[in-house]
Amino acid sequence: LAVRAKQATKFLEEGHMVRIEMKLRGREKGKKDLAKERMHEFLTMISVPVKIQQDPKKGGRGFEMLIIRDKKAQAGEAKSTPKAAPSENQSQEHGKA
Repeated sequence: LAVRAKQATKFLEEGHMVRIEMKLRGREKGKKDLAKERMHEFLTMISVPVKIQQDPKKGGRGFEMLIIRDKKAQAGEAKSTPKAAPSENQSQEHGKA
């Protein structure tokens, strides 16, 4: 899963959508709750903030989910960083005067 998480992170950073498919075989089909938990666990492994475009749904032999990069979370991180920097510079200027 770690390799797939790295690949998903790479695609999300480039701005692409990522479709996550989990194929279930045999008795795994009877444990759908565990499959959904495993998909959400996979989302935590991705280092980029994501937004679920399409919730996990049954399709074909397992589950499918569509995710995209969450631009609002990125914007929030970018806004918080510049605000901290000017306040530090202002405090240094007041100390010199």
